[in-house]
Amino acid sequence: MLTLARWMTGIWALVMVGIASVFTSTNDPVVELGLSIASYAYGALLGAFLLGLLVPHADGVAAVVAFVATLLVTAWAALGISIDGQPLAFPWFVVIGVVVTLVVGGAISGALRAREQKVPV
Repeated sequence: MLTLARWMTGIWALVMVGIASVFTSTNDPVVELGLSIASYAYGALLGAFLLGLLVPHADGVAAVVAFVATLLVTAWAALGISIDGQPLAFPWFVVIGVVVTLVVGGAISGALRAREQKVPV
């Protein structure tokens, strides 16, 4: 397994170098491009982690629903929100994602917990 892992690491390194070589003629730095693409999911990932830490009764159902909702809201924010005609900067997608994941996940967790305890929501 160690030999396989070393070979796969080498192969992925070559793939990444090849992909980075394609972007040498763009005006945007490759790191910024990579972070802007990853920012769509980073907020949902961080939010799901914080949901598990901060909401004691959070479960997998709430986390998955909140994760999907966050991806949809982040995609909408990337396509639709602009400030003075300028698109929203990609670091804000992480902040939006964390907030949406915590709000949606916390609400679903609370609703499911109340339903289990037979208390009206």
